[in-house]
Amino acid sequence: RRKLVTCSICDENRINTDMFTVGPYKDENNQLIERCNDQFCNSCISQMIEVKINDGDVLKIMCPSIGCPFELIEYDIRNLIMPDLFDKYMKLYTLSNLNAN
Repeated sequence: RRKLVTCSICDENRINTDMFTVGPYKDENNQLIERCNDQFCNSCISQMIEVKINDGDVLKIMCPSIGCPFELIEYDIRNLIMPDLFDKYMKLYTLSNLNAN
């Protein structure tokens, strides 16, 4: 069922199928991890991720809602950006993890 939802970034109303929700997911132990359920249009959230990757800021890509403590996971990122940009993300993420340890 389609309904209009407001993007928390651009404040435009979009059809819910054009939206991304920082929703719950199952971790590697099959435990349900709840998250904030903040919603953004695919365009805004994809652009934000692209900027983070191009800036090399990839260790923790957080939900863009002000003060939100929830992180985007690899699955989210993979599904929101183009494959070549995701490859760049993974390389930067691996390097950043090595440098952080």
